[in-house]
Amino acid sequence: MTEQSPCFRSLAFREIPTPDYADVCLAVLPDGASTEPAEWAERLFSLESMPRWVAAAMGLRQALSL
Repeated sequence: MTEQSPCFRSLAFREIPTPDYADVCLAVLPDGASTEPAEWAERLFSLESMPRWVAAAMGLRQALSL
């Protein structure tokens, strides 16, 4: 019997089939955490998850660019 290497699948690798560089970080999800990438992205980039100064700087940038 031969050992198999772990298989890693990623939506990012599907869009970029031969990346020049890739970094992977594995973590255990907390109980009840979603595995839906869209939900993670929404939460990660929401204004509520940003430090206040980052949200303020982004608001200022948006106001100046109008």
